[in-house]
Amino acid sequence: MTSTATLTARPTESTSTPETGNGGKTCPSCGREHFAWSATCDTCRYRALPADVRRARERQKWQHRQARIKSGGSRVSRAARRAIRASGLCVYCGALADETDHLWPLSRGGPDSPENLVPCCGRCNRSKGQKLLNEWTEWDRVARGLFFSERVQQEISRLISEESATF
Repeated sequence: MTSTATLTARPTESTSTPETGNGGKTCPSCGREHFAWSATCDTCRYRALPADVRRARERQKWQHRQARIKSGGSRVSRAARRAIRASGLCVYCGALADETDHLWPLSRGGPDSPENLVPCCGRCNRSKGQKLLNEWTEWDRVARGLFFSERVQQEISRLISEESATF
């Protein structure tokens, strides 16, 4: 007696979405596309951690940031940061500025000084992260910053002079 086994194709897990087609996965918890190694995105994995672990990580990040600021020299007062935020709109996108951004990131050796700070919105600040302006891929925002902010112009000039000095 011979039995013919029917082969059924296993459903393949599609890793790209039709809109983007760039190989990302969809998080089952929040539905966002991500590129992490696990099934869930980094945000959902972080939120799944116990509260005390999250607090310890945040405290450690804060301590590292404070150490970087202290090793870099002068520290900008809260009043000065408030004044910079209140000085106008986000230099990158024109939205209401609710944060300050270090043009030259502290993690890359930038000073914590008023000359290195510009008003920006949270979206642009998180998008830029610890990148230099010439590494940030949001060129439309950088172009707007060049047009509206003298500090952004000075930082781009500094980056260009550094690049030309290496050649």
